[in-house]
Amino acid sequence: MDYEARQELLFKIQEKVEEIMSIIENSKFSDECMALYCFGVGVDEMKSKESDVYEYITGYSVDNTDEIKMMLETVAKGYINSIDKPNHPTDSIDYWLNL
Repeated sequence: MDYEARQELLFKIQEKVEEIMSIIENSKFSDECMALYCFGVGVDEMKSKESDVYEYITGYSVDNTDEIKMMLETVAKGYINSIDKPNHPTDSIDYWLNL
């Protein structure tokens, strides 16, 4: 994927994230919500045998470092628990009930 295609993809992702964040901010529950995201796209022209290179967009909406730590641990736990298990879609209630 070339630079322009990566930028276009990341821009589209950023637009959707901003839309989601706006929904949260405009809800009566905004003070109770936290968010953490990271999207990466491989930079093929900069790959080497030693490592891969990615361009990222990241963001968060939290009140303190404890909230970020909790969310990162939750993401890591979800990933670790998914290893060697069938791929269940995260939009399924069963996914969240079985974390």
